[in-house]
Amino acid sequence: MKHNVRIYPSNTANPTLNNSDTKKANLAFCFSGGGSRALTCAWGQMLGLNTHNLLEKARYISSVSGGTWASSIYSFLPSQYTDEQLLGKYIQPQNLAVTAKPGKFDINKLGEHSFGNVPAATGIDNLLVTAAAFIAKNESKDHQWLWTDIVATHILSHFNLRAKGEYSWTSTKSFSLSQSYAQNTFPSMQPSSDNFFYLREGRPFLIMNNNIMQPVKSIDNAKINIVQLPNQATAVSAGARGKVPNFTILGGGQVESFAYASTLEQTGANTSPVEVNITQPYALVDIVSTSSSFFANALATMFTAKINDPMSLSQILDGVMPLLTDSDKKSLLGELKNGVEKDAVSNLSAALVNRFKSFIDKNKLNEIADFIPRHNYWPINETSQNYPETLYTDGGTLDNTGVIGILSQTDNGQEQQEAIKLVVFDNTSTPLVKKSKIVAAGQAAPLFGIDYDNTTGNYQLFNDSQKDPTHPAFCATSLIHVFDNTENNSSTPFEQLVKGLFESNANNTQPAFYRIELTTVENPLANISAGRTVEVLYIQNAKMLDWQNSLSDESLQSQILAGQQVQSTIGSEMEDAALFVDARYSLSWDSDKVLEDKTLSLLKNPAKPFANFPYYSTFFKIGLEPKESNALSQMWAWAIADDASSLHEQIKTFIEG
Repeated sequence: MKHNVRIYPSNTANPTLNNSDTKKANLAFCFSGGGSRALTCAWGQMLGLNTHNLLEKARYISSVSGGTWASSIYSFLPSQYTDEQLLGKYIQPQNLAVTAKPGKFDINKLGEHSFGNVPAATGIDNLLVTAAAFIAKNESKDHQWLWTDIVATHILSHFNLRAKGEYSWTSTKSFSLSQSYAQNTFPSMQPSSDNFFYLREGRPFLIMNNNIMQPVKSIDNAKINIVQLPNQATAVSAGARGKVPNFTILGGGQVESFAYASTLEQTGANTSPVEVNITQPYALVDIVSTSSSFFANALATMFTAKINDPMSLSQILDGVMPLLTDSDKKSLLGELKNGVEKDAVSNLSAALVNRFKSFIDKNKLNEIADFIPRHNYWPINETSQNYPETLYTDGGTLDNTGVIGILSQTDNGQEQQEAIKLVVFDNTSTPLVKKSKIVAAGQAAPLFGIDYDNTTGNYQLFNDSQKDPTHPAFCATSLIHVFDNTENNSSTPFEQLVKGLFESNANNTQPAFYRIELTTVENPLANISAGRTVEVLYIQNAKMLDWQNSLSDESLQSQILAGQQVQSTIGSEMEDAALFVDARYSLSWDSDKVLEDKTLSLLKNPAKPFANFPYYSTFFKIGLEPKESNALSQMWAWAIADDASSLHEQIKTFIEG
């Protein structure tokens, strides 16, 4: 259906500044990515903030990946659910227990509408069966929606935020700021609670981050580099405010959120309104799934390992069979060739195996896998056109802190801008340990123009080759430098941050945090101007032994210790960079047999409870037992809400001061 919709070119009025709550302090909470670990940390952080009525004091929230799972649920939580149902209550460590005891909180239990239901439902076996069923039921052309379907099923449906549409990956609802805003701004869409989710009253203005992919061949034709353009969606608008110079896809501004992924019906889009055709309004599941689409690539690697192992394949088939309708079975059996003479179950198994292996083989041949999400995209400029097969990456593959999104969305392009405060929750899986330099703030490093090696602890400035998308050494994160890193008093701001995080953690006893004042440098990729003052309270996931040692339940304490003492084979070298996305975030299908065998070995030997607590693996522990997620969320609530935490007064002062 054709509609005239508003656009917001980057050099005109800023819809985020104009529609967020100006009565609130110019403060944002940033929640990083990291799957169920990031969601669970964010749960505890929100709980701690909410305990002292600090959560709604912020004007903004900016999030990526697993942090977006948490922030989207919190922000658009339907009115029938209370904050206490979602967040629970902060419980002091001495009152936590791993079994039911009088006067103690049993951490093996979850409320029906608790955040903890997400990691409880996202075990690898559950996800693989859902993926297999999706591949069995849908044609190859629809494989791009595999991860979207999983997010709808396992993340948003717990909180009535799915609104299933014609297909399992579509939704009958878009999202907006409020019903009154929607009715006043785009009445032609006939907005109501039947076709829109609305930002819950009083919540901070939410910015959800993903990235547009631009494949670029290296000059030696040996590699496909992926240039990533920061892209955000809010309850008002969606799109990329910055630009990728000298390449096909440009940003330049945003369009009303429900009309993102529409088809442009005119030549050029630089004056509002523009005519578009909307076949499927952009939905919450679309931005939440693309913000976390790292897992699409990860899941496919897992799927390959499972299907190529006979015993694991048998388990997948057993899980999928009950999910097939008679129509699904008929379609699958029709694909068998040469009239295979077997019983009905064997025939169906053979058809499923053919479908699974076809999926694997096809994706191995493609430079960009079929399961990476695609939407139509059109930039904001005079010669705009439609790009129907635009690919998206996880928000965290470029900037896993949420900082880029908040700075881009609140930049007004002027030389003098209002200073902004950021509370950055870096919910990383990388422990704070000291090597040649301190392994800390690895996710923050590119924001300072730093190429950081988590393995060695060394860092250096990105070089010109790394900044060149046509060079084999190109690194996408080299383009997100936003903070001045000029040396002052013999150390740079990044070095001060690294040192401050390590020292505050005090040998893993207290939260790791550091407060610092920074200044922006110009960044055209994200549409960020130079010279803006940014006050940052940077908080990094770390062990907090003062909390852990306060546990009075000996069984709980011993289980956490046992998980920490086992050096899990699911180390950082098997995680974000090496296993699923290469060290330069160039997405590709990895068919290496050694890697496949190692992945299968890990899948057959799941991590024990509390393995690597609090640094749960991004993917191999995406499924968490209730006691695992309750413990991590309560540790973080303690860090923010308890007088025994060194962070408690610091964060209150930062927010309220």
